[in-house]
Amino acid sequence: MIIPASMAFEPALIHLVETDDLYLQECEDVLWFELLRDLDWHPWRLIAAEYYETLWQSNEQATEARRQREQTEPPNPETKEEATVRLLFDRTTLCPGKPILYEPARLTPALIHVDPNSIAPGRTLPRLAGRQPKCFFAMFKAFVGVTVMGKIPEPETVSDELHNNPAFARTCGFTLPDPRAGYRQSDVPSLRKIEQFDQIMTEQGLWDKAAVHQVADNLQTGRVQVESTAVHDTTHYHADSSFQSVPLSPPPADGSQGPATETEARGGKKKSHPRTTKNCRCPNWDQCTHEWINADEGAGTVVKAGGKMHWAHKASTLGLPDQGVLLDAVAMSDAASHDSQSLQPHLRRLLERHPVLEGKIERVLDDGAADDADLKKAIQQEMH
Repeated sequence: MIIPASMAFEPALIHLVETDDLYLQECEDVLWFELLRDLDWHPWRLIAAEYYETLWQSNEQATEARRQREQTEPPNPETKEEATVRLLFDRTTLCPGKPILYEPARLTPALIHVDPNSIAPGRTLPRLAGRQPKCFFAMFKAFVGVTVMGKIPEPETVSDELHNNPAFARTCGFTLPDPRAGYRQSDVPSLRKIEQFDQIMTEQGLWDKAAVHQVADNLQTGRVQVESTAVHDTTHYHADSSFQSVPLSPPPADGSQGPATETEARGGKKKSHPRTTKNCRCPNWDQCTHEWINADEGAGTVVKAGGKMHWAHKASTLGLPDQGVLLDAVAMSDAASHDSQSLQPHLRRLLERHPVLEGKIERVLDDGAADDADLKKAIQQEMH
């Protein structure tokens, strides 16, 4: 176990003020500048420490994966067709009892501990070899800033903003690359580094932790007032992936592939399903050892008003209607699931994360998808 020692921080004696900063400070419509410039980084140190721990572990796993590729192992006996059937009947819409809300599998605890007091903006996890990682706080600010701009905080969007807006990059805490200086840890990161940051934050649930912390702080400080009514709704996000139409044929007699109704089997129905692939670079997938997976986990056919269908992901949301404030959003395990199925588990999740709302929310508004007597009765029992 590696434990970086705590380090004392000295306040900067000289602060450089760019003319761009003076201009941005006077622009009332540029909300991101003062937010990022004055953002208190101390509350995010625990998340930063966990990020560095996971980054270290991820790099170690990548090294181990390269070693394993050099070893000879028996190929995975499952065919692509068999894997497609297995993955199809493992979906929430065909596997009763499977969670409606998506919860990513967490990585195992890293064999490294990072003292939160040893890190700060510009001061990252010490490395025994290789390049210093990019600063968590600068990367975190970049995603927050793009969100405040009203843009979708995808890695590609964040990368474009950092590379095309020097004032934004500087406010986040990055420096512009200088060929004469060579590599610097503080330089604007590449798209691959931004994608890696977002992947770790997502898979390890760190974006989720950051959101819970901020909502809890908003409720505690009174920035957001608790209302007696909450509103539930679902939204979809178009999936930039291909899909296949898979017949809903009966599963094997042992039931290993999950249930399928007799009506579906007799009717010869098909279901839109993500493409089956492998997350490896092996030249021959039929002979490699890796497992077959869905190319776009959770994607499904979302049916909207008028019968219009979208290949997309679906999220469940809960918020406060009078203030127009979103309290929580979570992806659904299968976008083809009915909208009403997420209401009860999502409400339970919200109250578990924010106990201050317990007993204060007296009713929940929803659209016609939740107009079901049994569901209404279950929600009433849940809230009282």
